[in-house]
Amino acid sequence: MPRTGCRSFALAGSLFVALSAFSCRGGGGAGRPVASIASSTEAAAAFEPIEEAWSTDANERMILRSRIVSFLAQFPADGLAPLVRTYLSMVELDRRDLKAAEFQLAQLASLPPGATHDLAEIARAEDLRLRGQPDAAFELLRPLVGKVVDPTSRAILQEEVSLAAVEARREYEAIAYMDAWLRTATEEDHDAVREKVKAALVTEPETVLVNALRAMRSGGAASGYGREIQLLVTERLAAVALSRNDSDLARWLVSADSGSPLLGDAEGALGELATTKRGLASVDGRTIGLVLPTGSSDLRDEAAAIMRGAAWALELPRSDESKGDHTKLVTRDDGGDANRVEPTMSELAGEGAVVILAALDPLSAARAVTWGERHGVVVITFAVPKDVPPHDWAFSIGVTREAEIGTLAEELVSRGQELIVPVVPPGGSPAGTLQRAAAGNDPVQALSKGTVQLEPPVECDTAAAQSGEARFPVEAWKKERAHAWLVDAPSECARDLVRQLAIAQAQGVVAFTLDATGGSARAPLLNMIAVRAGEIPVTATSPAAIKDAGIRAWTENAGAPPNWWAALGHDAALLARRAVADLPLDATSDGPEVTRRRARAKAALIAVAARLWTTASAGFGSAHSLPRTLEVTELWSTEPHAPRPSH
Repeated sequence: MPRTGCRSFALAGSLFVALSAFSCRGGGGAGRPVASIASSTEAAAAFEPIEEAWSTDANERMILRSRIVSFLAQFPADGLAPLVRTYLSMVELDRRDLKAAEFQLAQLASLPPGATHDLAEIARAEDLRLRGQPDAAFELLRPLVGKVVDPTSRAILQEEVSLAAVEARREYEAIAYMDAWLRTATEEDHDAVREKVKAALVTEPETVLVNALRAMRSGGAASGYGREIQLLVTERLAAVALSRNDSDLARWLVSADSGSPLLGDAEGALGELATTKRGLASVDGRTIGLVLPTGSSDLRDEAAAIMRGAAWALELPRSDESKGDHTKLVTRDDGGDANRVEPTMSELAGEGAVVILAALDPLSAARAVTWGERHGVVVITFAVPKDVPPHDWAFSIGVTREAEIGTLAEELVSRGQELIVPVVPPGGSPAGTLQRAAAGNDPVQALSKGTVQLEPPVECDTAAAQSGEARFPVEAWKKERAHAWLVDAPSECARDLVRQLAIAQAQGVVAFTLDATGGSARAPLLNMIAVRAGEIPVTATSPAAIKDAGIRAWTENAGAPPNWWAALGHDAALLARRAVADLPLDATSDGPEVTRRRARAKAALIAVAARLWTTASAGFGSAHSLPRTLEVTELWSTEPHAPRPSH
């Protein structure tokens, strides 16, 4: 992503000067700081696109390597050459070519004080860390903290000092540096930084995390830590407690006297300490049940997003439980196992849930629908159930894969694409889905008639043939003249695909399902399109440009717009909240009264109207599936295309 902050500029007259962003402030060492200055207008012009594309993302930096090498070959003695050589050393480190990086750094040994010198020091520290010397790397970086002012170089420094502190076992300092890294990350970088911090926290000892969290909670805002690092530390400790069934740690994490818990996605699982009430018929006020596969490695991110969306719609957690509409949320984990759907829902019903939200996949949705119809409990499924249409007590808020893929396939065919490469999750196969989507869809019938070639699907967990190579067969695709990719996979996989296509300078169009949308990767030679449902995906470039007030507030709070799963969680929970809004607040196990209250909730759900994120419709109405129209929207385009509604 392009940098922000100080920019290159040229002075008019006979002397043309290009000041790099890293010359905005002096560097380390004694003496007067020296700026990196272009010696000619030609060098300044050649440097400008490099500077514009310089990024905190290693994959995006690697794309610049050929341009950087070309600059140094053309202007080896230019005043900007030390800065560009510093860039090259960092790119070689990104490529894990330590020998090449050290060769470049050796030529920068006598840099004068200044920001280019500081950036070279960051590169030297990374080289030391990658060579197994994190202590030396950490000591080299510490003097630079608080000194580098350019946003991109500061972000690179914050990442490197955090990683060096972790590897040097400076645990408490590492958490502090990670906190600063999170709080200063740009909107574009935020999700990537969050994931890197989460990965780093996994390596931190439990005792350190407990002590750090205790200090955060007891000190509150005065502790100096941000809210997000507290949430991530809490989530990590929650994962530890759940993985080893540590009830003491779980009790401490959810205890009322431990400050604001910030439990996030793990709240329901950690709260499952009481004796199960599975099989009982009860209603506890305005309780909503939520079944999530938090224990599933494949669906954990989706579950976390749904939980965030539901919590947002229900305005949870509340600082004062006595205020508000008294809606409660009870969650349980089914581990992503369809065989656990029914018993988990039965347990929630015994806990007093009046409406239950469940099922991220069609098979689980079918079992949830069957259970709801059999027991007379209102159920809202996130996925469209397979072969079991809801008709009385069950409702579906999802979208079929056939509808999504059919919409994208129609768009690709309409753009004249004759070779489509499907990218799917492990075990996924789009052939049958595409054939079903083609039924009754004239443009897409080209797929089944053979006028459009469908390549063998490539799975997201495909391993590279050799170490260091791309895991996707990008070179083979280029030889086959593939210019269209239909991505029906998680957003992490979609991001990796786009980055590797960008590195290979592939051209064409990448089409994303709703699940795949949400990645921030961009490629200058690729058009990127996606299915659009309601307001999702959010394509506004800033929170201020978002028209929906609720989505704008979410984005300002979270630092990024909601993805598909978060939006589904929001819509399902909001509809459920309206459905239980008029129920009595007391709990009852009286059979007839339980039946009456469940029936009231069902009638209310049919009548409810709300501002939803995934559809222009206001609610279910008399239908038991949420009405919506799918469109195709541009995420990133090299040429304009108007959105196309599906048929």
